[in-house]
Amino acid sequence: MDGSVLVERDAEARVAGERVAIVCMPFASSDRPSIQLGLVGAITRRAGYETDLLHFNLNLASRLGAPLYERLCQSRQHMTGEWLFSIAAFGADAPSTPENYFAAFPGEADWAAEIGSSTAGLAELRETVLPQFVDDCAAAVDWTRYRVVGFSSARCAAAATPDRSPTSMRCPPPTTGRTSPRPRNWAWSTISGAPGRCP
Repeated sequence: MDGSVLVERDAEARVAGERVAIVCMPFASSDRPSIQLGLVGAITRRAGYETDLLHFNLNLASRLGAPLYERLCQSRQHMTGEWLFSIAAFGADAPSTPENYFAAFPGEADWAAEIGSSTAGLAELRETVLPQFVDDCAAAVDWTRYRVVGFSSARCAAAATPDRSPTSMRCPPPTTGRTSPRPRNWAWSTISGAPGRCP
């Protein structure tokens, strides 16, 4: 059987009544639109899918204030963004306490002061503000409406995969045995759209 026929039939089967969500995640910049989201959204709509674009990066920028949020977006050292979201992702199993993190990376304490925060401020983000943000994002959307949910990643690290992203932390893969609302038939995969070396 011709592969192109399989693709056409598969597309026909998926398009009818199917809905897609594409989420722009922190820490994508809030000071310019996401061309990636716009392009992927246009492609899925042209293919016949109802598509919702969700800008959780803008929600977090609004919550934190744009100046602090943008400075957090610029951090590419020591997986700071992943560390900040680690309690939201893993709860009590999150690695590294603030004391251990800042002892291992003392330069982050200087950086926190440079951006108008402090080690205590970053610890509060990690322990209180970002877990609440994740809960709010998860509760704000009926994820069961979607056949596919795609997430952006502003990180070079492989850790920034969908099962670590703020909106899916409360929607784990079925194999975990947890029960949470989630789209049907989750397939967890990552597509890199940024070839070449990371800064």
